[in-house]
Amino acid sequence: MSLFRITCFFTLLLASMFLSPWALVPFVVVYAFRWHAYELLIAAACIDAYLGLGMGLPYYTLGTGCVLIVLEWLKPSLSFYTERD
Repeated sequence: MSLFRITCFFTLLLASMFLSPWALVPFVVVYAFRWHAYELLIAAACIDAYLGLGMGLPYYTLGTGCVLIVLEWLKPSLSFYTERD
């Protein structure tokens, strides 16, 4: 992992503690487009556990999982990820 990726990950992690989840969605999408962002799923599970959402529906984990699945599904069809001659 590059230093830039680690810095972005910890910035997102710290921002998730202070910002609304809706404010973080664009940053998570950009992060997930840039890298295979499976660590975001682990971070979302930790945030759900920290906030006590494990008893109910884990919103952060489910939302992050859905975003990652959709973005991983879209990546091969995007023009800047595939090289077509």
